[in-house]
Amino acid sequence: MATSVESSPVDAGGPRLSGQTIVFPLGLIGCETWRSFVLESDPSGDPVLTLRCLDQPGIAFWVADPFTIVSDYEVPINDAEGMSIRLKDLSDALVLCILTVRPPPVGVTANLLGPLVINVRERLGRQIVLSESKYSVRQQVLAEGAW
Repeated sequence: MATSVESSPVDAGGPRLSGQTIVFPLGLIGCETWRSFVLESDPSGDPVLTLRCLDQPGIAFWVADPFTIVSDYEVPINDAEGMSIRLKDLSDALVLCILTVRPPPVGVTANLLGPLVINVRERLGRQIVLSESKYSVRQQVLAEGAW
């Protein structure tokens, strides 16, 4: 498969997955025991979704479509990464990035080095590490005063 996802509209996968359990077989980086999640969308259409951990009560992440943050964002997926979530067709891939709200003056940042790739058909996900990339783990999304 070794190719890259170059667009991933949240509208295509987010609402369809809302309330469905998504399994990350390897967990998240640094949190390998956190494997089962539910993606929750806001009925108002807010582009920020919530990824709630079912394995650890009280843990949730705000996530968003990275392509709305960096229009030319690309996520290379090698064969092993694609096979680990049974991804056969890139049109089944939903890519999300984890958002962090930091104290001023930083504001909201996105982790573009560790995107989440979800096979919407199989409800399997994997956090991919873009080790050789120009992206940042703290890509500015909103600066202080913008929210």
